[in-house]
Amino acid sequence: MGNKDDVVVVGGVRTPFSKFGGILREIHSTDLGVIVIKESLKRAGLKGEDLNELYYGMCDQAEAALFDNVNGRQALLRAGLPETLVSLTIDRACCSSLCAVHLGRRAILLGEADTCMAVGAENMSNTPLLMNGHRWGGGMKPLLVQDYLNPITYREYSPLARDAGEIAMEYGVSREEQDRWALGSQKKWALADQAGKFDEELVPVEVPQKKGTPFLFKKDEFPKPDTTLEGLAKLKTIYGSPTVTAGNAPGLDAGAAAVIIMRRSKAEEMGIKPLATIVSVASGASKPRRMAELPGFVIEKALDRAGVSIDE
Repeated sequence: MGNKDDVVVVGGVRTPFSKFGGILREIHSTDLGVIVIKESLKRAGLKGEDLNELYYGMCDQAEAALFDNVNGRQALLRAGLPETLVSLTIDRACCSSLCAVHLGRRAILLGEADTCMAVGAENMSNTPLLMNGHRWGGGMKPLLVQDYLNPITYREYSPLARDAGEIAMEYGVSREEQDRWALGSQKKWALADQAGKFDEELVPVEVPQKKGTPFLFKKDEFPKPDTTLEGLAKLKTIYGSPTVTAGNAPGLDAGAAAVIIMRRSKAEEMGIKPLATIVSVASGASKPRRMAELPGFVIEKALDRAGVSIDE
């Protein structure tokens, strides 16, 4: 038996993840969020009225704007949750949905909530092109259409891939080592898929078709289990990076996930068996150029707070 004030995970689901331009390319991320909100409650045996707060993470705010930006609120209303449920939409770039878990845990530890839901939803393929500076007329000025996925950046900042590659080289992490890591990730996914490890966490998505019945999307689309080290080695580096390629970097994917966290005493009161206990969390920040090394330092911080060594 753990401490009655522990924060425990009592439910969690995700959609399959779609590749850039893949099967989910025209579905708004909020639609994906609605799916996981409903399914996570259903599987945990809870109702919307059982939630005290909902935190909703996403970083592609151009796509979010198609549904008025505050997508946490939009998703919970469309999922049929109570209108009185407090929500917060979070943009902390790639860490947004993890931050949603972090904030829900904090609310429970502070005694401001007993049950929270954390959601993450994204669809990079559905990102609109931006046209700015023409609301009041542009005269003879050329029409500028900007791709949000390749934004104009401040001159003092470099592309993330270039920064990551240069920092990797500082630590002696070669292109080949990064390719081997990427290959290992593909192989681990394939083995887990074959063993049915994802079955309990996945919720299918019905994708409308131009003709006929909807397509039931129920398996991750992005992984490439036939990847080889030789194939990865042939790929060109991107954005001037010395090591990063399309093969060893994350994709521009689409999908959603949701977890429900509770105070342990509340879970026991409701007869719900916890899946896991959140022992510690940690966040960090650094110079933008050195972002690639930051996860290592934050992992150390989280382990230290938990009183656990990395060998354990």
